[in-house]
Amino acid sequence: MLFCDRNQSNEQIIILGEVRKLPSVPQFIEGVFESYNRIVIVIDLRKIFQLESTAMEDIKVIICSINDSLIGFIVDDVSQVIQKTRSEIQPSPPPVIRGINPNCVYGMLDEDDKHVLLINLEKILTKQESQILSKVDSVTL
Repeated sequence: MLFCDRNQSNEQIIILGEVRKLPSVPQFIEGVFESYNRIVIVIDLRKIFQLESTAMEDIKVIICSINDSLIGFIVDDVSQVIQKTRSEIQPSPPPVIRGINPNCVYGMLDEDDKHVLLINLEKILTKQESQILSKVDSVTL
């Protein structure tokens, strides 16, 4: 299954460098790093989706601005940026992947004989997880 984000809030895509680990945070938070004098909180999407971890050489991160915080989402790969019209987006499938907040899925595409699940990274975390991120952001600044 492939995932796609509506990239309105995306600021950049980078190769992840050194991350400072934080004590007493949930497993999905890998730590923080500084980018252009701003703190970026790093989240592992595989852990959010409860998927098995894989070893990666160059770890890619999509940096998004969410609720005045910079969040870096670790992704397996970023293959391309595509533009689609609303009419090309199919309705959301029933929840089929454990760990995915159903509120963040807003549709599906069939792209090159593959199903692409459309997710909104701004809604991927639960309210409780978002509150934890706010605390992490205020402590690290």
